[in-house]
Amino acid sequence: MKVQVIGSIANIEVIATGKSLRERKRLVKFYGKGRWRKLKGFAAIRLPNGTITEAECTGMKRMGSAEKRSKSNSSSTKKRTRTQFVLCIKNEDYPASLELRKLYAVIPDRPAARAGLRRIVDESGEDYLYPEEYFVDIKLPSSVERVVRLAS
Repeated sequence: MKVQVIGSIANIEVIATGKSLRERKRLVKFYGKGRWRKLKGFAAIRLPNGTITEAECTGMKRMGSAEKRSKSNSSSTKKRTRTQFVLCIKNEDYPASLELRKLYAVIPDRPAARAGLRRIVDESGEDYLYPEEYFVDIKLPSSVERVVRLAS
């Protein structure tokens, strides 16, 4: 569906910064270091049928160069955690959000795990909680994991 933004975006506010940005690693890899922010605002849009309405807009913005880290805070001293992937084996209650036999990234969430739930980045691109029994854990070779991570 093609929409046209009419005018400027108003009421812009920062909704996420720093490590709370899930896309931060990808943004830094492709566009460089900086103080990345996720912003939200509202704009008037024209729908394909000609109707004009207001919609919420979100986007990322680099606010400036990142400061250099000291050697004591170097990323080489931090333990690298591997992304966990799962395979969807059931989607009866969520057919629009989950596809059968598809790999999904898992976001660690201890309280959810204790409740028998998994935090999954689904088809919408957002993370939601789903029942554990809808998935099976998959261990990917590091070369395959790298390709899957880049594709998602």
